[in-house]
Amino acid sequence: MANYFIYILELLLILNYLGNVDGKVEQPTLKNTFSSPNKFLIDTCINVANGLSYYDELIKNYDYDRKCLMYKEVGNFVLEKYKLEHYNCYSKIQKPLCKIRYVDIKDGHKGKEKCKTNNIHVSPIIQNIGLDKNVEIAMEKNNSSIMDGTLSIKKENDTTERNESNEQYDSSLLNIDNSNGIHEDDDEHSHCNTAKDLFISLIKKCTENKYKDELVHCATFDIEKNVILNGETFCERSYERKMVEDKKIEKKIYRSVYGNNIYKKLIIKPIKFKKHEYSECINMVNIYNNCSVVEQKLTNNKDIEFCLLQRSNDFCNSKIKVENNKDYINTCSDIILPYLLSSENDDNLTYIQMCYDISNYIDILDKKKLQYLKQKKKYEQNISNINITQKLYKIVKKNFQILNEENDKYYEHINNLFNILLGAKQNNKLLLSNHCITKLNNLSEKTNYLYNKVNSIEYPDMNANLIDNNIAFINKNKISIEDIIKIQMDISAASDEIRQCVNEKEGNKKSDNKTRSDNINKYKDNKFAELNYDELNKMKHKGNHINKLIQNYATKSNNSILKNNEELTNNFKNDIKKMNTMIEIFTSQINLLIKSGFSSK
Repeated sequence: MANYFIYILELLLILNYLGNVDGKVEQPTLKNTFSSPNKFLIDTCINVANGLSYYDELIKNYDYDRKCLMYKEVGNFVLEKYKLEHYNCYSKIQKPLCKIRYVDIKDGHKGKEKCKTNNIHVSPIIQNIGLDKNVEIAMEKNNSSIMDGTLSIKKENDTTERNESNEQYDSSLLNIDNSNGIHEDDDEHSHCNTAKDLFISLIKKCTENKYKDELVHCATFDIEKNVILNGETFCERSYERKMVEDKKIEKKIYRSVYGNNIYKKLIIKPIKFKKHEYSECINMVNIYNNCSVVEQKLTNNKDIEFCLLQRSNDFCNSKIKVENNKDYINTCSDIILPYLLSSENDDNLTYIQMCYDISNYIDILDKKKLQYLKQKKKYEQNISNINITQKLYKIVKKNFQILNEENDKYYEHINNLFNILLGAKQNNKLLLSNHCITKLNNLSEKTNYLYNKVNSIEYPDMNANLIDNNIAFINKNKISIEDIIKIQMDISAASDEIRQCVNEKEGNKKSDNKTRSDNINKYKDNKFAELNYDELNKMKHKGNHINKLIQNYATKSNNSILKNNEELTNNFKNDIKKMNTMIEIFTSQINLLIKSGFSSK
């Protein structure tokens, strides 16, 4: 029987072992686009995300500097490389977010839940607002500042015995609402709330009374700058005098001389931070200074109680610690901040969720780089179009010059005819044969056609973005000019024939009858008609108008257009240089991510 139980026991042990090996249930893990060596990137991102949640309202309500918008996806390192650090959208916020860690106290309080859920969505870009230099120095150099105080004081308090002082006081005497029920001395959060009430009371009274209240002392508290210069000294030496019950003589009974009323003896006693509260006090100093130096300046808030109201809920729920790891600081300012704060976040993800999907950052940069490449190509095409347009304008100018040269020849012929015909008016009215009158009427019709044709020509105003339309216009213009030149040649020939008729008519007056008879037989026309001088004058005016119009086209300067196009070309070349710079910047940011272990999906 014993052997049977031993056998059963061995069987159970074997099954248990097999169950642990083969039946182990894997816990679900969050999406991680990185291999294990890149866990540092995600951890850094999560820590920064906690900082952003700490600055919830500040981040969401921030405006942005429009000058830095085109660089909002780029981190500090790359901007400094191209000497563009003044265009860093996060230059003022990166100090509190990258050089300080915001840690939630691990308990069930509200602060933990706030950061755990992290229901804060990506907000507008941080505005590049400057801080007061003196306040920055106070924040960076004083040993109780955000950068130093937490670690130095906390180290000392870790070795402090908690039973060094057993003296307690009633926190309700601080005139602070303590309805949360903090009465158990062994409750760590209760201790913190007691210290918190004292801290708030001290700062509030010192701020309101400005050193005039002798019952309150806030050691190293600079009221003007609204910062605590030495956290250790503040927590050790600050006090508030209160009227409390003298518990040492509690058994004694005091009676009023006015009756049998019994009363308790009250004494004025300084209320101070206990040594076991120093750690909480130092953390409150750091949170308060951080708010005063960073938040109040960035929001330009002048309310002296702003930081007490803004951060009192964080005094016992959050801790801020100085960060000395340069890799962490650089990763934060060079990669994490521009990723979290510049993303469009169409999926409405929280900052924490974005950290587990951080490989999207390269895709974001690639898309932005592609936009600049497309814009560069567009500028290059514009330059090409302008160059083509310049050549088209030169063709137009050449065509009108050819027209003008032909017009000079035409105008000489027809002008001589007008001079002959109008000159005859000084004598008797000129009689021409019907044959010559017919030719003159045909000349008048051709002149009218030429007049309308020349008036219909337009000097082109070409759009550099419509090259095909410009070319079509130039071709149409060229055909019209060729047609005009052909008509002018016909008119010139007709003018010569009419002038010959007139010359023969004049010659007949001086010749004998035989010669006159031969001329009449030559044209087989012995009928004559009187020349209409009004119509002749109209035709001459039209000829003069045609001549001036063509001369204007030929002499019209397109230098202003060419100069304007030259300026446009230079502007586009400068734009191309800017695009090349932006392409280089985004390429550098992408290369930085790849070196840090990023890989695009």
